[in-house]
Amino acid sequence: MASKKKATAKKPAARKTAKKAKATQVCVEVVRGACGLSVYLNGYHIAGEKPWGGGDVLRRWLTDEKDVATAMKQNRVDPKDVQLI
Repeated sequence: MASKKKATAKKPAARKTAKKAKATQVCVEVVRGACGLSVYLNGYHIAGEKPWGGGDVLRRWLTDEKDVATAMKQNRVDPKDVQLI
């Protein structure tokens, strides 16, 4: 009797990629409106005057979400030390 070999399907070779997983990006924008400047994170108004009726984006950056989170956790600011201009 001939020995029976178990049929096995070949697994595809693992792909070697040099790409690392990209960190989640955050969009930071400085907007000039009729009443002054404002700051947005991912389209969410976080500081400054809200530009009612629209505004112009002066600057736009992409940064890593982890950098924003780190800044919020470690660099606490006492509101008494902040001079608003």
